[in-house]
Amino acid sequence: MTNDTTLEYHPEYSMMINQIAELSPDKYYQNVFRHPMDFWRERLEMIGGQGFDRVLDAGHGFGQWSIVLAEHSKVVKAVDHNKPRCDISQILKNHYDATNMDIMCNPLSELETLFEPGSFDLIFCWGVIMFVDRQVVMSAFNRLLADRGILILGSVNTPGRWQYKFDQGIAAGRDNPKFYEKCKQGIDGLDREIGVNSFSLDGSGPIADRYGFEIEHVDYDGCIDLVSDRTRPYQLMEKQEHQNIELVMRKVRAV
Repeated sequence: MTNDTTLEYHPEYSMMINQIAELSPDKYYQNVFRHPMDFWRERLEMIGGQGFDRVLDAGHGFGQWSIVLAEHSKVVKAVDHNKPRCDISQILKNHYDATNMDIMCNPLSELETLFEPGSFDLIFCWGVIMFVDRQVVMSAFNRLLADRGILILGSVNTPGRWQYKFDQGIAAGRDNPKFYEKCKQGIDGLDREIGVNSFSLDGSGPIADRYGFEIEHVDYDGCIDLVSDRTRPYQLMEKQEHQNIELVMRKVRAV
């Protein structure tokens, strides 16, 4: 397994990387595909995302999580509003023969029009929740989960992470007022339910409770391991307060 940040992509993807690059509007895909699929498989095992019947990957992005979820679940519904990333996910689906995975190109605000209440026993949402209206999406997650269902939120921005992004933009001389406004909203985002928001290690309990969830595990990205004592961060930051966090929640009541 490699974690070499100098790699443009892992050799495992050599047969499809040109297609992925053509569909990607920027080079962020390299951050995902520098990791082999075994990295994502291990991360899924660590966070307890295996062995479910009906799974929703909410905001599936490039589709790497959808693939490993499909390997360990009966049915996976992968939903994302971004058409190029849906197309990239289709490439992965074909390559890994994930026949139990359905890709749907829709915004998360439409989830309740796509699925019936109680449709899933696991909802997985990686790197997305802080960019959407939390009030809308978390409420939908509650209604779409079966009783005692599990919600996994991964790569979630904290106020410190938003501050890091703001400072990096200033240091790089980035001229984008909308970017800085988004960062400011995130810095103050623990209590923000509409628009850009944030979670934190010690401030997410009230957020979870507001939407009928109870936090079972919360830690920095790649630090929850329900099997042993591994740490596998997606991107290791110099300062811990700049790390994203991940949360495992259980639905304890309907809202």
